[in-house]
Amino acid sequence: MRNVFLIGAMKCGTNTLYKALAKHAHVATPKKKELDYFLEPHNRKPYADLFEIGPDTRVCLDGTTQYSKYPGFKHIPQTLFDFNPDSRIIYMMRDPVERLESNVAHAIARKENITVDDWRGSGKLGNMLSYSRYFTQIAPYIQLFGQSRVFLGIFEEFINDQPAFIERVCDFLDLDKGRLEIEEVHANPRRKDAGADSLSFSRDDDRRFARELKVDIDCLERHLGIDASRWWKRYQEALSHE
Repeated sequence: MRNVFLIGAMKCGTNTLYKALAKHAHVATPKKKELDYFLEPHNRKPYADLFEIGPDTRVCLDGTTQYSKYPGFKHIPQTLFDFNPDSRIIYMMRDPVERLESNVAHAIARKENITVDDWRGSGKLGNMLSYSRYFTQIAPYIQLFGQSRVFLGIFEEFINDQPAFIERVCDFLDLDKGRLEIEEVHANPRRKDAGADSLSFSRDDDRRFARELKVDIDCLERHLGIDASRWWKRYQEALSHE
């Protein structure tokens, strides 16, 4: 039986992908997507007991996005590797500034001491920005598990053709695509609570965050071969006018 960790990034379609994979006859899931099991070093309840494992189970799927929130949880990559070095890691990415905007709106809707009027000065913004530094988040996993055990997915490709994308994930996990019930699943639209649906980054916001994220995205392209051109067109234009 193989352990699979869908670690993020949050607001990159992880809920939708998780629900789609959970329909596979050979995939076991826990009762809740975000287990957070390995965040607590003293969590000693048997991990396997949290999954609804049956005779056909080949994969235990854990969808905890907290596992890609460096520097908040620096120990997680090593902890997961120590638990099972043959695990598979799935990491989803999207336009990093759009992901940040969605993350800020999510925090506003949940009333996490941040509002639509004061978010630019929030102390939470630094952490949320770090979650869009995809290379920083995934590099420790690749170093430990090896690139062949890490699936890097692009959110924009996922929403463009969900069935084809899910089949690619099944190939990565050695799951029989014939046992997969493929149907488009949509999850987590932006909530309207506390005015979160009115949040929209300005051009100055785009420019600011593009500057702060560019080095990390350059590393994604240079070291992992990720084509980030679809993300950077508007930000490169904004930066070129500085």
